[in-house]
Amino acid sequence: MEKKILVAYATYYGSTTEVAKAVGDTLAGHGYSVDVIPVQDIHDIGEYNAVVVGSAIRGGKIHNDVLRFLEDHEAELCKVPVAYFVCCMTMREDNPETRYQAEGYLAEVFNKISKVRPISIGFFGGVLEYKRMDWLARLVVKALRAPEGDYRDWEAIIHWTDDVADTI
Repeated sequence: MEKKILVAYATYYGSTTEVAKAVGDTLAGHGYSVDVIPVQDIHDIGEYNAVVVGSAIRGGKIHNDVLRFLEDHEAELCKVPVAYFVCCMTMREDNPETRYQAEGYLAEVFNKISKVRPISIGFFGGVLEYKRMDWLARLVVKALRAPEGDYRDWEAIIHWTDDVADTI
């Protein structure tokens, strides 16, 4: 029987969608049947043998749609392997300090959805493009002098996904 994996994600400006699709393609390359779906479009996860949940981070917080998805499906998620990944500007550099800060973004997840224990957590850089942002977000980010750019490490994303595929 072929294992079916759900890659569920939420994004603000689209870069987490691109990461979710890369995760899905990599898992499919390992022979799994994979669906990559935004969390707000998911109503039932009973047909899946494993779930990968990805979230963009904004203001140091997991996307509200991801939190709602995890709360709504906690009982089902406890029965299958689950992996998390986050995309955030904190991880534009991967070092112990930034990784520690990014791990803190998941504290709310672990406090609210304490029964789900992930088999793996991926921390990836994000994308900051002023043109994708609404005017208020752009104003705030420019005031913080956040460096514009694409900080996703595709090799790290693929490597992490390969490890997840081997664990599932």
